[in-house]
Amino acid sequence: MKELIVLICVLSFALLGIHAQPNSKLHQGVAVNFVQADSGDETGEHFVTGLPLRVSGRSCTSFCLEDNGHVVFGSNYDNDKPEGMVFINKRGISKSGFMPGTTGQVARWTSKYASVSFTVVGYQLAWAGMNEKGLVMSTMALPETQNPEADERPPLHSPHWMQYMLDNCGSVKEVITADSQVRIFETVDHYLVADGTGDCAVVEFLDGRMVFHTGQGLPVAALTNSTYSESIDFLKRGVAGLKKRDGIQTITGSLRRFQTAADRVKAFEPAGSEHAIKYAFDVLDKVGGEATLWSIVFDTQDMRVYFRTQSHRAIRYLSLNDFDLSCQTPDMIMDIHEKLEGNIAESMQVYSSDKNFEFLKKAIVRWDIQMSEEELQAIRTILDSYECN
Repeated sequence: MKELIVLICVLSFALLGIHAQPNSKLHQGVAVNFVQADSGDETGEHFVTGLPLRVSGRSCTSFCLEDNGHVVFGSNYDNDKPEGMVFINKRGISKSGFMPGTTGQVARWTSKYASVSFTVVGYQLAWAGMNEKGLVMSTMALPETQNPEADERPPLHSPHWMQYMLDNCGSVKEVITADSQVRIFETVDHYLVADGTGDCAVVEFLDGRMVFHTGQGLPVAALTNSTYSESIDFLKRGVAGLKKRDGIQTITGSLRRFQTAADRVKAFEPAGSEHAIKYAFDVLDKVGGEATLWSIVFDTQDMRVYFRTQSHRAIRYLSLNDFDLSCQTPDMIMDIHEKLEGNIAESMQVYSSDKNFEFLKKAIVRWDIQMSEEELQAIRTILDSYECN
């Protein structure tokens, strides 16, 4: 069978990067945990040289509120490209990564948990999300990020890595442990993570390795676009805790937002879910601005996600409890800007490869990536290979 080879343009944006890695292979096939990506194609496997999957916000902010033993999690998406989709991803779907590690192995897994995810690129490429165990994650750009070197762990692009975590992990501890199984690839971000037990963590990739802050190492559960250590130094020491940039100590907008978020997190007093949701949106308003395109609040107790957009300020929500989460029923999809309010569960639509493909094509135009129809179809082929196990 003829091997499909696609060359994909490599572009880099400082904080809004969509990156592909040249001279790499992409795997499509059905097998157990890890699949050997051989150079031959007797099995009908398909390979692609790269994918533009990394997208980061400019000045995003996230935080955790401890609400009587569970977490209410707030997140702002700040950018100049408002388009996005909401997905309900079912459990029991067999999936594979796109690139092999140094041994030629490609990540392969079956989603253990269902999830709701928000994306700026398309299906299976999460910017933020929550799974049915209450694990929540969100993305914020971090210029200091340094990706791990290539090794035997199969790599996953940043948004695909997040979906892998939502698919497989039920706790903050499991996310940290999963670093030994898969390697994040082409990220410019760091992440705030929380779970249904009330644990929160910051996950960063500095000096080529995962760095995490949790427990006593996480005095304030908030994150912006500075390293967590610098943010805490500023919170504790003020100007004396600032890192010098070009020889000058500068209070960045990121640190100001972190201080505001931290102050509000520390001031929060639990008084029920309704109060916590309203409080979270108030905090998101305080740390937001003209570039804030989406504001999202996750309630890990009720499995609900609330959100609003700059173009449509009415708050809408859905609960994972409103859906059949088995893969015997299809995944669901919705444009984040649908003019709805209140409970939108019944307005979610059955996932359509055609609809996702149209969104992907428009995303490529938005990010000014030059790709042929053949290249786009190759991406679609891989996503369409995901099936109920």
